[in-house]
Amino acid sequence: MSRRLPFAAAVVVFVALFATAAPVGFVRDEGYYFEAAKSCEAWLVLLLHDPFAAIRATEQYWSYNFEHPGLAKLLFASSHLAFTSTLHFLPDAQSWRLPGFFFAALLAFSRPSMFRSARSPLAWESPGRGRSASCPDPPPG
Repeated sequence: MSRRLPFAAAVVVFVALFATAAPVGFVRDEGYYFEAAKSCEAWLVLLLHDPFAAIRATEQYWSYNFEHPGLAKLLFASSHLAFTSTLHFLPDAQSWRLPGFFFAALLAFSRPSMFRSARSPLAWESPGRGRSASCPDPPPG
């Protein structure tokens, strides 16, 4: 399969999410992620200005919403720091959501191989079998 189709799917997903995010509003838990990202962004600013102080204060800045993945919070914070706080290019919510748009696009890019089949280009491939799970073998006789 050509890489053009997965790349096009990724671009479409990213653009669709980017274009339609503002009218959607906020889901219930996004406020917690945004607050965690604000705290992590403050830590990143401290890290850039005084790395030793940032290391000493890591728990203070990273303890909010500790049950969620640190990488996601770091990406939200980095995106907001770059596109909103520094470049003044995106509104707050859009820059915090940008890493999620990227991961959705990455998923769209990486998944077309699941849709290959001998019978249908959109049928889900069954692992270990050459035929699609959505197109089972006909009954004998």
